[in-house]
Amino acid sequence: MTTRLVFLLVCVGLFIVNSAAQEIEFPNEVEGLQFTKQEKFKNLELLVSTRDNVIAAFGEKCVNGCDYDDDWKMDFAYVNEGWSIGPTINGVKPTAKLRPEFVGKLASITFRPRRAVIMPRSSKPSELICSPAASSQGSLAFKSVVCMDNRVLAYVIYDEDNETANFRKNQIHVITYGLSQATHESMFAPASDTFVP
Repeated sequence: MTTRLVFLLVCVGLFIVNSAAQEIEFPNEVEGLQFTKQEKFKNLELLVSTRDNVIAAFGEKCVNGCDYDDDWKMDFAYVNEGWSIGPTINGVKPTAKLRPEFVGKLASITFRPRRAVIMPRSSKPSELICSPAASSQGSLAFKSVVCMDNRVLAYVIYDEDNETANFRKNQIHVITYGLSQATHESMFAPASDTFVP
């Protein structure tokens, strides 16, 4: 009975990891802004790759982020043991437990332009759904538009001109490749579940 339970848990874990491995594919990237199709990203997969994989692709100084090129900065975020699902209410954390196989795995890649980059509207894939939002940069609040697909490829675009902050309408604020809500939820097990790390 115990052997079957361990085998079942290993199979479930492999299924989740294999499903997550497909998450790095973002078919709705805007033409001209297709970072995950570049050679250095071919060996990086969300929820599969680790800091060591990022170091192998970009070098030690880029483990958390660095300049990608003359036009873009990039940041990497990793799953850590403090991740939870759902809000903490009155100091009580949710009861779901993060599955240990995800700790230390790559959770998102974020690109920030080093110079003004205007979102090319004519090449926006129809699968990207855009809606107005409010964003901030330090103490500066601004109107923005967030264009996102179901895999959580998100483009945050300024929706106003601001001479003080030196940005204009349709300029890209940030591009993030992240995890869908369903994938995020699949990383957790109810506290009553037991599993072998």
